[in-house]
Amino acid sequence: MGRVFFYFFLNSFFILEVKPYLYIVKLKNKNMKSKTTAYALLILFGLLGAHQFYLGKTGKGIFYICTFGGFAGLFPLIDLFTLGGQVDNVNTKKELKELREVSKSTLAAVVAQAA
Repeated sequence: MGRVFFYFFLNSFFILEVKPYLYIVKLKNKNMKSKTTAYALLILFGLLGAHQFYLGKTGKGIFYICTFGGFAGLFPLIDLFTLGGQVDNVNTKKELKELREVSKSTLAAVVAQAA
């Protein structure tokens, strides 16, 4: 009885903990935003907000277009120092979203196996 419980516990641990992280490592190479690309867009088209569109911040991008980079180009200058953190935040949100989806699907698989 003890061996069966230990096997079930160990099996559940690996399904719920290890596989989602392995899946996220594979995801990182595909869908993550690049800091190099974001900075290149900022330098070339910063007044038009191209870097904000690249990060998926459409509202901010439209604001940049309408105000030609904010007032006297102030916002692209601020973005020069904060863009790395913005890219990290976007990538972290994507990773967490994928991790939640994978965890839900593996939890459903474990429940279906147990039943």
